[in-house]
Amino acid sequence: MDDFVPVYDVRARYQALFPAPPERVYPLILDLDWSQSPLVRWLVLLRGLGSAKIKLTQADPQKPGFTVLGEEPGRELVVGMAGRFWLPTAELCRIGPAEFMEFARPGYAKMAMNFLAEPRPGGACLLSTETRVRCLGPQARRYFRLYWSLIGPFSGLIRKEALRLVRRQLGQSPQA
Repeated sequence: MDDFVPVYDVRARYQALFPAPPERVYPLILDLDWSQSPLVRWLVLLRGLGSAKIKLTQADPQKPGFTVLGEEPGRELVVGMAGRFWLPTAELCRIGPAEFMEFARPGYAKMAMNFLAEPRPGGACLLSTETRVRCLGPQARRYFRLYWSLIGPFSGLIRKEALRLVRRQLGQSPQA
């Protein structure tokens, strides 16, 4: 994450401990279909972003949205996007990893999100997800902070739901 958004205006982090090693937990993130959650489907529909399968690693390169920025296989996946998230259309930009690093268009923001699987004693795994947003200019910062005051809690629900979906795929109790 530090390579992609070292300086940020907003940061949110969630985590859950899994009684399974990272080798079992990490692949589930790569194949996770977030639309399996009624809550996530509802929130995505409410935002007007469609209802198709939602996977981080199968973004259509012809459409704006999440771009895989980097991966340390078996340990960390980092995805990102840029746009004016506070607008109804979000004005998402179609950019690749190299463009993401250099993206500095005033009035926009760029966001990176990761999933990090870290080993813990006894063969367990601590899976965390962190979101960082860098606003590009004072106007973008003002708009984004207002937007985040309304949307931030729902964004957090989506991240927690992703952790719950991983737990469900492992066949474990839904408590994280």
